[in-house]
Amino acid sequence: TWTLHPTHNPLIHMIDETNAKGTWTIIQPLTAKDSQTNKTEPKWIFAQYEDVYKKVHGVWKIHRCLVKINKAFNHLAAWE
Repeated sequence: TWTLHPTHNPLIHMIDETNAKGTWTIIQPLTAKDSQTNKTEPKWIFAQYEDVYKKVHGVWKIHRCLVKINKAFNHLAAWE
């Protein structure tokens, strides 16, 4: 399988000096096995990351990353 993992349009909200939340949009092309045919097929995923960040010893770290998939579909079916 193969995937490209681009993220777009970050929206970062500072909660305080050491905590923040962020939302990133994902438009992801990938290849994955179809659960019914077991063939590797091209697919698309449209999703968001909902992250929580914490500043530890002066460095921002990802504390939690949640992926919410809005739509996933076969590449060829997407254009029909």
